[in-house]
Formats: sequence, structure tokens, C-alpha cells
Amino acid sequence: MQLNIGLQSVCATIFTQCIARANFTAIEKGMLFHSFTFLFAFLPLVWLAYMALRNTRLRPFVLIISGYVFYAWGSPWIASLLFLSSTVDFTLGLLMEKADSKRCRRLLLLVSLIFNLGLLAIFKYSSWAFEAVNHVLKLAEVSWQLPVISLPLPPGISFYTFQSLSYIIDIYRRKLHAHKRLADYYAFVAFFPQLFAGPIERAGHLLPQIVHAPRVHPRMFESGVFLIVWGLFKKLVVADNMANLTELCQANMSLSGAGIVLLLAFTVQIYADFSGYTDIARGCARLFGIKLRRNFLTPYMALNPTDFWRRWHISLSSWIRDYLYVPLGGNRAGKWVTLRNLIITMGLAGLWHGASVYFILWGLYHGMLLALYRLVPIDRLLPAALARLLMFGFVVLGWGLFYAGSHGSLSRIFFPTEIPAATLPVYALWYGLFLFSLPVALTDWLAFRKHREFSDLWPHFGRWLKVTVLVVLFYGIVLLGARDSHEFIYFQF
Repeated sequence: MQLNIGLQSVCATIFTQCIARANFTAIEKGMLFHSFTFLFAFLPLVWLAYMALRNTRLRPFVLIISGYVFYAWGSPWIASLLFLSSTVDFTLGLLMEKADSKRCRRLLLLVSLIFNLGLLAIFKYSSWAFEAVNHVLKLAEVSWQLPVISLPLPPGISFYTFQSLSYIIDIYRRKLHAHKRLADYYAFVAFFPQLFAGPIERAGHLLPQIVHAPRVHPRMFESGVFLIVWGLFKKLVVADNMANLTELCQANMSLSGAGIVLLLAFTVQIYADFSGYTDIARGCARLFGIKLRRNFLTPYMALNPTDFWRRWHISLSSWIRDYLYVPLGGNRAGKWVTLRNLIITMGLAGLWHGASVYFILWGLYHGMLLALYRLVPIDRLLPAALARLLMFGFVVLGWGLFYAGSHGSLSRIFFPTEIPAATLPVYALWYGLFLFSLPVALTDWLAFRKHREFSDLWPHFGRWLKVTVLVVLFYGIVLLGARDSHEFIYFQF
């Protein structure tokens, strides 16, 4: 027994040293949308190359090369995972198209599921799983432990594996034919605007646009520029300043109400940060004549949990509905089975966000909210305004669990054992919350009244209003943008 334990220790040490020497333990998060390199070098050069080669067979290669450069900027080895995922699913798609029997197609689908979900499990959940097993072994008073290797999470892996997986599932369901040209498929998976954090595109929507290269109309180009500027404003002015505010709240937890400000600030931060990324992604795609699907639609105006998930991270919520909730049985097998399916689906959606108990609890929390509103239609029993306010409160409470998943222990954040002396008056925290949340609150309110999102109003603005809005956004970024920019929150998923 002692010999086996010693051998395990030696093997674990050798494996750890090999990984360390291969510089595998750290990943640079690629090129950032709000960096000068991207805005003033990468994007213009790629656009010029694409326009010059738009009517040639080299067009998809511009998107492939730019996607891989964008993704692997700073950490070249992660491009191998993107290449491997694309190659495997493209090959499986062709084989599935030619398969005669349903059994053979099921086998190929199983291979894709094992490969894609296995890739996620290895990089996203392996260390967490080993630590959980070691904890159980310790409780069982077993003397030996499994070696825990912390692998870095390649950015965007959760998004492009789901995108590639949906391609295979749609072929299996006979909703889509396998694409025959490898270059187009590589360009579809590696399309740089939505590579890191979505929207999670379906092959039936994005692939035809890559193949046919729609013409870039002047109005489409103009709306793309506006989306980029609006997304940068939400990221740099709203989200990053809210991130600084949450840090100030943690440093001043002795103040009464600091925890409430932190929750509200994070609620605004994650929305402005993620929707800002999506706006920039959609704006960049429009410069190439490509329309990406919307991912947000004034989510904090939701009337009930179902309405919220029709408005928040729409590409993920529709993905788990079509490829997880419906295959589980959806709402076709009675009330209680439907409630079970809702809770399981949302629990798995929480797990998708990361290897943390708090993410799972956040998913289960939303699953139970969906079940509660199915049992008791609270939104129908209250006036609409009050129902929306109540739902907003439920969402804010849920973000507390999500924040804990991203930052560690819930008790350490909201119930710290050592409370530092306050360095700010509490009204300063509330003032910062009001000031930097106001732009998003006002624009969402205006858009909600029109049953749209704010960027949809752009074509209806007059010429001088458009100029005024762009000038205000530009000077807002210059004067109010946070000087210490933060990484996009969803890069960690």
C-alpha cells in the first residue's frame, strides 16, 4: 500500500512539472474588444482584407485566420482546441449525413456528445471533481488522495462547443444538412465577434451568411458603428465603474446598506458588461454584412421568470430549451414532470457557468422560481408595475449567489469575519450607484415602451439626433470611462 501511495505521488509530481514547464497553467484572454490593438489595428485590417476578397474563394479564409489570431492572441496553444472541436464535428456531420441507419446516427451523436461535453468537463470541472472526491475520501478516513491538477479554462470554450454541438444535433434531427465545405465551417465556428462570449449561433442562421457574404449596406454599416460605440459605453462607463463600486462596497461593509448597494451594483454591472459585449459583437458582425441574433431585450423589465429568460442571454436560454428541456419531456408529461424538468434544466444551466456550488444554486433558484410561478401565477395577481418590481427583486437576490460563484464564499462577502473601518460615507456608494446606472435605466425604459432594445431605435433617429448621441457617447467614454478596465465577466465561462 505504501509503495502504491509513493508511486502515485511521484506520478502526480512529474505530471504537474510537465504542465508547468509547458506554460499550460496560464492563459492570456485573447484580444479584448475595448483594447486599442483591436479597435485601431485588428478590426480595420480584417475589414479591409475581407472587403478586398469578398467576391473570391479566399473570403472564408480571412474569417478563419482573423478568428484564430483573435482567439489565440497571447496564448497560441488554445487555438488547437478550437481547431480540434471544429474538425471533429465537421467530420461527424458528414458521416451522419451519409449514415443509413438511425442506430449509426445515434452512435455518431453519442461520439459528439462525449467529445464536446468531455472537453468541457476536462478543462472546466476536473479539478473541482477531484477535490470533491478527495473530500469524500477524507470523510471516509482513506489515507490516500487523488492528485488535483488545476487546468486553465480556455476562454469561450463553453460557447463554441455548444455552437458546434447544436450543428450535430440539428443534423441528427434532420433539420439541417451537413455542410460540405470545410473552410466555411471553420469560419462559422471561429467567427471572431461572437467567439469568446456569444451569442451562441445556430448553423442554420450564421452559416448561410458566411457562405453567401451579404452585401454591406450603408445603413447596416452605420448601425454597426453605433452598436460598437454603445457597447463600449456600457462596458467602460457603466460596467467597469460598477465593478469599482462593488469593490468599494466590500471595503466598506461596516456601513449600513453597503451589502444592498453591492447587490444592486453587480446587477447593473453584469447586465451592462454582458450586453455591452454582445452589442460590440453584433456591431462588428454588421460591418461584414452579417447579422448576429440578439441576446438581450430589456431583461430587468420582465414580468415573471419565463419572461426574464426570454429577455436574458436569449441564445443560451433558447439553446437549453431546444436541446435540453424539450428532450427531457418539456411540458408534455403533466404538471409535476414539467416542474421537475424546469428545475433540472436550470440546475444544469447553472453548472454550465462554472464549477461552483453557488452557480448550481443560482440555477436551481431560477428553476424553483419558474416552478413557483407555474403553481402560483403571481404576475397575474398583482398590477403589472408591482409584478415587474417583484421579479426584479427576485433577480437581484439571485445575482447574490452568482456573485458568490465568481468571487468565492457568500459568507466572506456579505458576512465578513473582519470588517474594515469605513473610508467612505454611505451616501457616496448610493450616489455612485445612481450616477452610473442611470444611462442604462433610462435607455432600457425608453426601449421597453417601444417593445424593443435601445439599439433598435437607432434607425428611427434623425440625422442630428444620431450625431448628438454619438458625440455624447464618445465624450462619456473619454471623460467617465473607468481608467482601470476590467475583463468581460463572461470570459470566465
